[in-house]
Amino acid sequence: MSPQVHTKIYIGIFFIFLFVLFVFLIFENFQPKESINLTNLGFNFIEKPKFHLSYFETSEYQIKQELLPVLEENANEREYELHVYDCTDFSKSLVKKLTKLGFKAKCMAGSVSHFEYKDHTWVIVEIEGKEYPIESTGGYFINSEEYKNYTIYWEDYCW
Repeated sequence: MSPQVHTKIYIGIFFIFLFVLFVFLIFENFQPKESINLTNLGFNFIEKPKFHLSYFETSEYQIKQELLPVLEENANEREYELHVYDCTDFSKSLVKKLTKLGFKAKCMAGSVSHFEYKDHTWVIVEIEGKEYPIESTGGYFINSEEYKNYTIYWEDYCW
């Protein structure tokens, strides 16, 4: 190889070196001095934001599902017999169980339009700040459509 070719190779290597050094210096100056933690800014890429959760993924739904066996067990413990062991006794028993589990629960006294015997007692339980009615004799949460048939006479009262 001629000396001119060697000179061109050295000049090429020198310019590549300068280019790499230039790029390194530019990026070094633009690097943040402190690292940014997105989690501290309120971003969490692992957990879904709450407004994207469906009702079935909420803790409220999960708590209600966990309570169902307690409600069913209470309803099946004794045989319903009017004025012997009836809705009042089922409700008192359920309120005690729910309170023991750490829930705010109370009896409600009133009537239900489609029941043969009009005077009735049921339970209200508070879950995450919301009140949910429970039919203590049947062991289930009363849905909002059915609850329209219930009339409250006394709150926090068992007959």
